[in-house]
Amino acid sequence: MAKLGNAEYPDIGLLECLHTARTIQLDFGGEIKRGGLAHVLGMAGTGGAFAARLGSMRMWGIVDGRSNLRLTDAANRAVGSGNVGIEAAGTSALARNVPLFNDLHARLQPGASDKAVLAAAVQELTDAPMPDVASKLPQIERLFNEVRRYMELPEADRVQSVQNANAASVGPIENHTACERKSIRDAEPVASMKLSFDGGEMVMDETPDNIDLFITALVTRKRNLVQQGAYDEPDSGAG
Repeated sequence: MAKLGNAEYPDIGLLECLHTARTIQLDFGGEIKRGGLAHVLGMAGTGGAFAARLGSMRMWGIVDGRSNLRLTDAANRAVGSGNVGIEAAGTSALARNVPLFNDLHARLQPGASDKAVLAAAVQELTDAPMPDVASKLPQIERLFNEVRRYMELPEADRVQSVQNANAASVGPIENHTACERKSIRDAEPVASMKLSFDGGEMVMDETPDNIDLFITALVTRKRNLVQQGAYDEPDSGAG
């Protein structure tokens, strides 16, 4: 599992983990040996990639057990019921199993959030330095936005989301990162920005969203200094 400050979150997204769960359900009746799953996935049972996938499936609440892995009731509903409404309810239940994402959902307004707002919320919830937040924010944003719609949408729309997800081909995480790398290569070159201070530095492309992140980092640092009593706020009423 990934870690930021005092919070943990999955390395792998819910829908990708459910793709693996569907294989366990359809081909193995909902139960498989740990080594057997590694073999099916083409991974080394002692490797980091398999540990990340299995740890993510555990954190989403998809599997339990140690050497013998079993799909949970919610996972069986999400992938094996044959009823889209039941699958939507199971997916919604699994989407709420990560405390960090639950806290973000409770704190943020419905719909898309500005990156600076999201970064500030993540920083407050994890108590991590802003440079660490900035480096992990793209992954957290992607994972959170994927499950956020299952937390927010009414049942009819969750059903449609499950139908769309089932119709799509979900590949391994390496495919997602390859697509991200291709997008970066195809993008127009942009200037970079660097913000350095004790505890770390932030180096990012110069974009409106990233400028907002820099501003958020500075505002957060100022607030922490004031709270620690290192500096006093200026007296706005002074003549």
